[in-house]
Amino acid sequence: MIYPAGYWPRRSEYGKPSAYKLGLSPLGDYPQKVIPRSDWKDAIEESHRLKTQPIYHEEGSWRKEEKNYNQNGLPYCWAWGAASTMMNARACSGKSTVLLAPVTLGWLVDWRDQGFFLDETLAGVRQRGIASREFVPDQHNNNPSSFRDGWEEDALKHRFTGDIYDTDSSNKEVMAGHIITLLCAGIPLYVAYMWWGHALQKSGVRWKEGAYLNLEWADTNSHNETEPIWNTGEKWVPYEAYGVPSTLYVED
Repeated sequence: MIYPAGYWPRRSEYGKPSAYKLGLSPLGDYPQKVIPRSDWKDAIEESHRLKTQPIYHEEGSWRKEEKNYNQNGLPYCWAWGAASTMMNARACSGKSTVLLAPVTLGWLVDWRDQGFFLDETLAGVRQRGIASREFVPDQHNNNPSSFRDGWEEDALKHRFTGDIYDTDSSNKEVMAGHIITLLCAGIPLYVAYMWWGHALQKSGVRWKEGAYLNLEWADTNSHNETEPIWNTGEKWVPYEAYGVPSTLYVED
């Protein structure tokens, strides 16, 4: 298989032992949590009224310091997406803002300039974490010799420590329902689009009559945007998406 430059399609399977082994818990195991389509509009509008969606927490925390989130041509969208999802998970739980250095995940690809798998990135973050910016003078230099001493110890402070929600991509409507459920609960999602060959973070959703499934999606990208990008259409329901709960799943 020829993989895209930044995003490589998952090798684990939703709801299968290969995914459970990586700490991915299928949202379909908790049907009582999933918002039915008939309630999507009310749930989305209520989440905006209460400002529970990750996009609100992002605006009030790390986005105030990170004006331009930019991978600067490095094929590490998988790392930038993971880092922004973790920073938003911290924000959603009310933890202090810590700017993370995505390049410290480079060990997953032996420090090469290449793409990687999202599911296995999450397993890597669970194992070794992501170091903070203070240990990485040049945020686009993925040579570990350029990092400050102590970066590996610091990274252990920023790990995923519990199960991460996996979503069902077998059907676009089911996938959308899973993502809406997580976003309305204040859970950011680490996502990827096959057509784009790109990974990023999904941080919000709005109800938009006449759009595909009546939905408009917000994605936090890493191409030097100053704010999330909003889009409609079938292609903006991602190929894969992982929800990172906030309160108990990120270490200080």
